[in-house]
Amino acid sequence: SATLIAGRKYTGELVLKCVNTTAAEGIAIDFVGGNATMTSFAAGAGVLTGGTTVAVTTVSSALATDFDWSTITGETWITFRFTLVVNAAGTFIPRFRESTAHTSGTATINLGSYMWLEDTP
Repeated sequence: SATLIAGRKYTGELVLKCVNTTAAEGIAIDFVGGNATMTSFAAGAGVLTGGTTVAVTTVSSALATDFDWSTITGETWITFRFTLVVNAAGTFIPRFRESTAHTSGTATINLGSYMWLEDTP
């Protein structure tokens, strides 16, 4: 998570080294976990994988949109580039979960993952 200041523009990168033990349960990420509000937001995702991924949504201009991969096999790196303008200060928290409601797999974010934010003029 990060604490954002009202009226500022930020650019950033979120890199997730992730895996799901059940490929068909996939993974999903959104950016609506915190209490900061935005006047604008845009993000896009790219994938590097040693297995197979099936992308559903990889570009959005809404914090609450799920970036979604319905299938993920093997260790996968997902990189998000994003920009946002803060309306009301608060926390900015990306959220990670399985794409489906199944419970047989385990979705995990591994060591090496990070989020970087820069206050941008």
